[in-house]
Amino acid sequence: MTSSIFPTATKVTVRDKTIEIYPLPVKNIAKAATAASPLISALSVDKIDPVIVMQNADSVIELVAIGTGETVEWVGDLNIAELTELFGAVISQNADFFIQKALPTIQEMVKQVGQLAQKTQQEASTPS
Repeated sequence: MTSSIFPTATKVTVRDKTIEIYPLPVKNIAKAATAASPLISALSVDKIDPVIVMQNADSVIELVAIGTGETVEWVGDLNIAELTELFGAVISQNADFFIQKALPTIQEMVKQVGQLAQKTQQEASTPS
C-alpha cells in the first residue's frame, strides 16, 4: 500500500465553482465527528441515499461545510443533488476517518451511555 503525505484532492464542480476536497485537517476532526454522528448508519452503504440526506439535512450541511471549507449558508443554499454530490465527495475523501475511527467511537459512546442509563435506573429503583 502506498500513501502520500500530499493527498490528491477530489474535485467537484457545483454552480460553476470547482471545490477541492481534501482529507480533514486535524483541527476539524472533532467538529466533523459531531456533525457526522447522526449520519453514521448512512456511511456504511455504497450509495448515499437522498432520503437520509433530507432526514438529517442540518448535519449533512454542517459536515459538507466543514469538509469543503465553504460556509454553512452557501452549502444550505444548494439543491439536494448538489448537496448529495458534495456529501459523497467529503465522505469518500475521508472514508478511513468516518468508517474506521468515527463509527467505532460513536458506537462505544452509545454503549457507555446505555450502561450509565441502566446503572442510574437501577440505583433509582433500589430502596434506600
